[in-house]
Amino acid sequence: MSLTSTSASVDSTTLAGTATAGSDYTATTVTVSLAVGTVSATATIPVLNDAVIDSDETVNMTLESAVNSTLGTPAATVLTIRNTDSEFAFAGDK
Repeated sequence: MSLTSTSASVDSTTLAGTATAGSDYTATTVTVSLAVGTVSATATIPVLNDAVIDSDETVNMTLESAVNSTLGTPAATVLTIRNTDSEFAFAGDK
């Protein structure tokens, strides 16, 4: 549903899942604004390269404090940080 008469906003907050704030991602609370006629918006979560070879990790994101709108269900989701690190080894002398 697009906004037809007034703008709206909602706060987006990250919470730790299996990923660690400060080494895997930057903990973030951001207010996302939606202009009249807008049907979607983006909240950016900075992902950090910790150079540790590990599996995919998760971050929880919640939406709260809606202004001029009502939050639907669910108001939270789980985001996945895909592993982008690669393992390598040096070959020994032969």
